[in-house]
Amino acid sequence: MPRWIIRPRKISTTPRLLASKLGIQTRSYPSARNQRQGFNFDRDFFLVYPDPTFVGHSAFGGDDGALCYEQLYRFFSQSKAGQRVLLRQSGLPIPDTTSSQIVASNWLVQRNEQTGRFQAHQPNSFIVRPLRHSGGSGFRLTSDPTDFIAGQEYVQRLFPKTREYRLIYVKGQLAVTLRKKVREGTRADQPWNHAVGATFQTVNDLPSCKLTGTDIFTRLSTQPIIQHAHLVAVDVLYARGKYVICEFNSCPGLSIESNLMRIVNVLSPQVVHQP
Repeated sequence: MPRWIIRPRKISTTPRLLASKLGIQTRSYPSARNQRQGFNFDRDFFLVYPDPTFVGHSAFGGDDGALCYEQLYRFFSQSKAGQRVLLRQSGLPIPDTTSSQIVASNWLVQRNEQTGRFQAHQPNSFIVRPLRHSGGSGFRLTSDPTDFIAGQEYVQRLFPKTREYRLIYVKGQLAVTLRKKVREGTRADQPWNHAVGATFQTVNDLPSCKLTGTDIFTRLSTQPIIQHAHLVAVDVLYARGKYVICEFNSCPGLSIESNLMRIVNVLSPQVVHQP
């Protein structure tokens, strides 16, 4: 049983729901009072990763543990674009993404694989986002991959998704699989969020999930961030047998009762749900 749930200062709903079911309290970060109390990676459940100076070295269980925490801290401190660089370096497929104007300028034209000739991009074939964002904030389409503010935004090629998933891992174990449900006719070139009527649906029959026909679960199981982070939500876009990973999120929103209990049961199997 965790001692505390360590949560981002501006996010409270999901952490407090989990804490209530576990019968424990949350501690926010950053918070001068909580930082003085000290966090413990072995005893607490982390939904945000404080600066390692606020997590005692002995809490990591030796040098290997300290290196593990440093890796988590560095990863989750990155911007969205920075995360994708690290995901790509670890061998995971991501949407083509850059925050470099030099790289983006090479995307102005693309070579046709069959004819070998260069051709113009289709309209609105790129997405621009702020380096740090949540939900659909700051989302805009463009036909010009250099149409972003370096140092403030990044650009990605549009991935023609037909489905969108969220995979939630708890201490390396796949606990919850969610699929975004959207209205028929919702376009791939827009955020699938509440503004377009999107809702999460739990996938209870995992063999029926389109992702089971891919190697995503095998590849994720070998990732150190998945293995060592306390909770990770992996956002995945899927189309025609292919997938790309958009981000890892350490504190996703969760409200479905049964899914909260799946997470609780990983952390403390003896907790019994009281309807």
